[in-house]
Amino acid sequence: QAYFQAERAKTRREQTLVETKRLLKLSQLPWRAECFDISLFQGEAPYASQVVFEGGAPRRSAYRVRRIKSVEGTDDFAMMREALTRRLKRGLEEGDLPQLLVVDGGKGQLGVALAVCEDLGVSGIDVVSLAKSRLKGDQRSAERVFLPGVRDPITLRPGTKPYRLLTQLRDEAHKSAITAHRRARSEARLKSPLDEVPGVG
Repeated sequence: QAYFQAERAKTRREQTLVETKRLLKLSQLPWRAECFDISLFQGEAPYASQVVFEGGAPRRSAYRVRRIKSVEGTDDFAMMREALTRRLKRGLEEGDLPQLLVVDGGKGQLGVALAVCEDLGVSGIDVVSLAKSRLKGDQRSAERVFLPGVRDPITLRPGTKPYRLLTQLRDEAHKSAITAHRRARSEARLKSPLDEVPGVG
């Protein structure tokens, strides 16, 4: 029974990848998809989270959260550029690139991702951005996916397989960044000037 449940789950995930490829007009099946999110806490301590899904399921051992080092202030685009440059440069060196790269945000973040790919000579991967739904008055906007060279975004219909996959990917990235912030804040609260005194522990 466990075997058949696992097989059914695998089949559902494969169908999800096929439907996502069709909806987003991807060049290949997004077997390995990576999502990047930039997170700040009260304008400080910026982190970039990288979440990895393989075969439509989370691969948590490959998750990464990195502190943004080269950007001062709250320039979200520059932070995304740094995070993607570090990841894709390493991917080129190691021959380890995803089939699908998802960035949290809208057209601006998509433009940054495409520019980084062009600068590094990265080709053969699909790049999209996912804009989170927002509350406007009494109405909530839809989740939207922006594609390169396409003016209007694709609206994700709630309940569909691509919707569940992409929103879970984005939510996991957001959760990873929040966890890093909490850990950093906890460490900061536990620090004391006494820790800097030699011999005091």
